[in-house]
Amino acid sequence: MNREDNSDGLEVPRHHNEAPTINNIFPLSLPECDLTKLHSLTTRAEKQTFVGDIIYYPIRDALGKEMAAKITGVLIEGVEEIERLVQDSHFFNENVQVAYNLLIMDKVSA
Repeated sequence: MNREDNSDGLEVPRHHNEAPTINNIFPLSLPECDLTKLHSLTTRAEKQTFVGDIIYYPIRDALGKEMAAKITGVLIEGVEEIERLVQDSHFFNENVQVAYNLLIMDKVSA
């Protein structure tokens, strides 16, 4: 099957029934953060802002600004254990992949 690359760094199949796949971008590197500061935050909104500011950049570097904004939003709104996103690289990457796949499937079905 013929494939072509698009601007998001994805292989886009020419056959409409196949979903795009990611080109060797995982695992994403999780930047260091001040966990003491994170633990001192008292509201979920404060933690969402703090975590979002940290996780956005590695996602942006791998997938571009538009996808990074969407994935970051999905993660900070949808992940119950928000602190784990900056503490556990495996958890972070797993959740980025899930959010990415959901967004791509939504894009393909639209």
